[in-house]
Amino acid sequence: MQNKMRSIVSRHKYSLILCLFFAFFYVLPLLFANVYFTDDMRRSLTGLGWRYDGRHFASFLMSKLTGGGRISDFFPYSTILAAFLFALSGYIVSLVVGLEKNVKFKVSSLILLINPFLLENLSYRWDSIPMAVSVLAVIVPFLFMSSVYKFIIFSVIGICITLFTYQASVVIYPLMVLVVLVGYSINRKKMKDSLNLLKLSVFSAVVALVLYKLLSLAL
Repeated sequence: MQNKMRSIVSRHKYSLILCLFFAFFYVLPLLFANVYFTDDMRRSLTGLGWRYDGRHFASFLMSKLTGGGRISDFFPYSTILAAFLFALSGYIVSLVVGLEKNVKFKVSSLILLINPFLLENLSYRWDSIPMAVSVLAVIVPFLFMSSVYKFIIFSVIGICITLFTYQASVVIYPLMVLVVLVGYSINRKKMKDSLNLLKLSVFSAVVALVLYKLLSLAL
């Protein structure tokens, strides 16, 4: 995975920098607003995590990022990091789908970040990072579609991370499969390739769901 990510960064370095630069300026109004949003008010008083929602990884991640123990306010860094992660997720989607292949700055990579329905998610001081991680986790596996085993492994890991971070984001996985299948159809790829992706993704999802259930019972 490190070699794959290193290769992507080296080939798309300037485009990625511009994408992250835009992400920072996009969330500036939220940083200047400096307000607590719904759940933020309760977490600012209690420091409670998300274990009661089954989101153990979210609690672990935010505890580590804020120094361990009680989860404290990480603003404005939480909002900035979440924006970077959402922007990176959008960039990976544009790479996987093959949008704007010969363009230095992929405008399409911002389609996820600037989605108006995502503004509420970015407004959370505590929840924004877990939400962004959950989205990224189910998108990364599609970078490894050329390898059956890597795709299965990263899909199972990614789906499990999402389920332990923010369960609602798991729907992005089948949506990504659908988008890739549409791309296959447009590019007139063999039916065999589409069926293989469909089988691998369904198998990975079932394994991940079973694993999540077993781990949830153990935690």
